[in-house]
Amino acid sequence: MEKEFKKGQLVAYCPTDARGKIYKVEIGVFSKYTKDKRGAFIWYHMGGTCACTPIEHLYPVENDNYIVIGHTFNSLDKEKI
Repeated sequence: MEKEFKKGQLVAYCPTDARGKIYKVEIGVFSKYTKDKRGAFIWYHMGGTCACTPIEHLYPVENDNYIVIGHTFNSLDKEKI
């Protein structure tokens, strides 16, 4: 299955261990693909730095209209995405 993501789209990062079991889930925002399209740059916080993440562990968040993300880690100001 070919995965297609758009800039600004919410994604779930679900890496697996050696047995193929998901060991954590992190929500992030898609920025762009790597040149070979085997990875993507994802914002996991509201800073300016993205983390390069393998595409095989990324999944689209379908119900993103229910998620509220803060501007900063300790901010009370919320922004609806």
